[in-house]
Amino acid sequence: MKYYTIYKTTCQPTGKIYIGQHTTSKIDDRYIGSGKIIKNAIKKYGRHNFTKDILEVCDTLEIQNIREEYWIQLFDSRNPEIGYNIDTGGYLGPRSDLARKNISNANKSADKRNKISVTLMNHVVKDITRDKIRESILPTMTPERKQFQRNNMLGRKKMRCIETGKCSHIRADDIQHYINNGWILCVN
Repeated sequence: MKYYTIYKTTCQPTGKIYIGQHTTSKIDDRYIGSGKIIKNAIKKYGRHNFTKDILEVCDTLEIQNIREEYWIQLFDSRNPEIGYNIDTGGYLGPRSDLARKNISNANKSADKRNKISVTLMNHVVKDITRDKIRESILPTMTPERKQFQRNNMLGRKKMRCIETGKCSHIRADDIQHYINNGWILCVN
């Protein structure tokens, strides 16, 4: 048997709530939410600091969608001071402007930027890929932008980190600092 549930997850330390829908064959499963902000909160406070209450069991997915919207509105859980919801719920149509803005803000967090930075840290772009990127950008660049780029690269030297293999163009003033930290000059 399928259960179409609407649940409320509460963060005990903050009192903030998350309203969600979950379709399951086991009504007392351990699912407490998968929204971006609630996931970050679970990571921050630990799963043991969250409780889940079933608000309603619906007959169909269509009713579940409607009722999720109702409960989110009733609890005002899209208000950042009250809850973790960023969307109206229901999955019945395109996201509102506010929902898109909330999602965008969630993706701009320092934690998210740090994850991307760590992921790309050891990523080395091949020369052929750089050339393709350059070729695709050049036709759209204004003469002022091209001059700025040339001036910006003046006096820079290409260096490589021995440990990670990462390459960068370093300003002349900073070369000694990089050499002291395990970087070498590249010969091109």
